[in-house]
Amino acid sequence: MHNAKNLLPLRIAAAGDRERKQLGFTLLELLVVLAILGLLIGLVAPAALRQLGSAEDPWGRPFIYRNPSQRQGHEYDLLSLGPTGQPGGTGETAAIVNE
Repeated sequence: MHNAKNLLPLRIAAAGDRERKQLGFTLLELLVVLAILGLLIGLVAPAALRQLGSAEDPWGRPFIYRNPSQRQGHEYDLLSLGPTGQPGGTGETAAIVNE
């Protein structure tokens, strides 16, 4: 009986050590995660960059960017020529310009 009392605290301490060892990640786990992230970035990034480089207005034409601005009080112009594709216009055919 006396021996069983001495072993009980050892079992609890051993279980506590096992839990303490589970708090971190192994080097292999970190390398696997980095490899997966690298593959995902390698596959997704080129497609995303192609989309950014080809920004178009709803009518299929590229936006127009002017720096410096041709308008008083603005540093730059970002505009779409609207559905007609021609400068000027009124109402729904007017150019859409940043404020």
